[in-house]
Parts: sequence; structure tokens; C-alpha cells
Amino acid sequence: MSNSNMPTMRATFNAFLFITAFFPIQDTLVSADNMLRKNQDEHVPVHAAAPVKVKVLDEALCSGCKEFVQKSLAPAYELLGATVIELQVIPFGNARYVASEDDPNETVLVCQHGEAECDANSFEQCVSLYLYPYPQRYLPYIHCLYNELPMAYSDELIDRSIYASCAKKSALDWNSIAACHDDPTRATALQQIAYALTSKDHQYVPWVEIEGAHVEMESDDSFLEAVCAAYIKKGGVHPACAQFSTPRTAVEPTEKFSICRAEGEESQL
Repeated sequence: MSNSNMPTMRATFNAFLFITAFFPIQDTLVSADNMLRKNQDEHVPVHAAAPVKVKVLDEALCSGCKEFVQKSLAPAYELLGATVIELQVIPFGNARYVASEDDPNETVLVCQHGEAECDANSFEQCVSLYLYPYPQRYLPYIHCLYNELPMAYSDELIDRSIYASCAKKSALDWNSIAACHDDPTRATALQQIAYALTSKDHQYVPWVEIEGAHVEMESDDSFLEAVCAAYIKKGGVHPACAQFSTPRTAVEPTEKFSICRAEGEESQL
């Protein structure tokens, strides 16, 4: 998808205003907010504190992102919920804007794992950044896609029946997702928002930031431990964090996470 100029924060803000002004979220989706509030009591801490701000940069066809979401992020969020984790997942990853070969004055979006990944990221952006901006709603969808999508480079778009099936399994409205994805103006605006939210100093994905600082994930429970440490530091107490309330002896992980570097092939930390 081409753009006349590299996205800027002003352009991103204008894109956000455009979306909210002309593409309001359907009234039927407002119930998601009610559900989120209703389910807060499932994760009530023993002693509450301000939630820990967490940003996760990922991309749809990176096997390391799949591993992190399924083994660390989703289980930890299931334990702690929105009362402890203020979560933001940005489906953009190592994508970048480059000068078009046909017109140097225009830019095109290039994704690490090909056109298929740009397309998959777009579906996820519609869900997590626009239609269902609640982790309780979009995490199951992303989790499902990681189960179904091939973790490999491809310039051939993946059959959209996979995206529709995961929407059904996650109790999301497929027609709304498809309409968002298929609207070039809306899809481009969401891509630019995702680009603006992606930390420019990230070196690989999954890239995790807790309270604004990058944290490396060395094992399956590294994420839970890091979030709990930040929550305890804020004065919070939660049953799921009890095992991390006292210092633990460092143990070398037997198996390290795979990552997708910003430049290069997949590797391990």
C-alpha cells in the first residue's frame, strides 16, 4: 500500500480523528466495555495498586511472537486481568515504510514475512486498535490466529476463511472486521497508527515494554514475573504474584524464546 509521505505523528493523529469521526464503532460492540467492567471482579487483587502498563510489539507470522503470546502473555493475562495489567498489543512488528520503486516520492509498506503478514497484521489492527480495543476480546482472536496461520514468509495472501473462523471462535463480529480490513482508507489509517505506536528503537519482536522500559523474556514465566515485580513495587498484592514476592535464585533457562530480529532471520535471545 503506497503513501505520499512517511507517516508522521500529525498524520497519525489526523488518521485517528478520521476513524473516530467517520467510522464509529457500532453500538452492538459497546457491550464489550460492559463485559470488561463486569468481569473485573474475577481478578481483584488482595491489595490493589495502579495497573502495570505493558506494551507488546508483535507481528502475525513470527513464530517467536506465537510462542510468547501463547505461552506467556495469554496465560499471565488470564491470571491477572485488567486490574493488574494495562495491556497494549501493537500488530506491526518489524514492518517498515520504504521508497517505492515506481515512484521515489511515494512509500510502500514492507513486512518482514511478506505481503501475507501485512495482510494478517491489518486484520489484527482492525480488531485490537479499533473494533475491540480490550485485551479480553482481542487476545483470544490473536491466539487463535497464531494456531491457524503458517509461521513463514509468503507474498501470497492467506485464505480469509481463517480470519473469519477465528472471529467466530472468539465471539467477534466477522462482518465488521472484514469491512474494516477491506476499506483502504481505514486500513491505511490503522497501519499508520500502529506505526506511530511502535517503539522505533526495538530490535526484534516480540518486544515487551513494562512501565516504558524494555524487558527481555528469557523463559515462559519471565513475563509474569516482570509484571508481578512491577505491581509489587507499586504496592499491589495479588495471589498469582505470591511466588515472586521474595528474591529468587537466578536459573539459566533451558530453552530460550525465539525472536524475529528487525533485520535478519529468526534466532534466539
